[in-house]
Amino acid sequence: MSPLQAFEEFDEDNSGTLDKAELKEAIYEKLRVQDITNREFEILWSSLDTDQSGSVDYHEFVRKLEQYGVKNLSKEEFILYQLAKAAARAKMTMASLFEMIDKKGRGYISK
Repeated sequence: MSPLQAFEEFDEDNSGTLDKAELKEAIYEKLRVQDITNREFEILWSSLDTDQSGSVDYHEFVRKLEQYGVKNLSKEEFILYQLAKAAARAKMTMASLFEMIDKKGRGYISK
């Protein structure tokens, strides 16, 4: 799972940010981490919410992960991921998406 996929999975209300409750749910329920104390959670929250806005946006989330060597998607991977997500929302297969882009029917997509 990429950082983007994790962030989107944790962002229950699709607000584009994580609040404390969403992060807590992600840690305890989705990641099944059971041995983190409330104090440790507060330290983690403070280190993620760098602007102290009360929420963590994607950039804050990724910045923290990168400190621990977790790499984000490359620009190309991110674009492909967004295309796949859009296709899924539109209930399209990747093949039908490809055919839609390949207007000349050549079997490949040029720049």
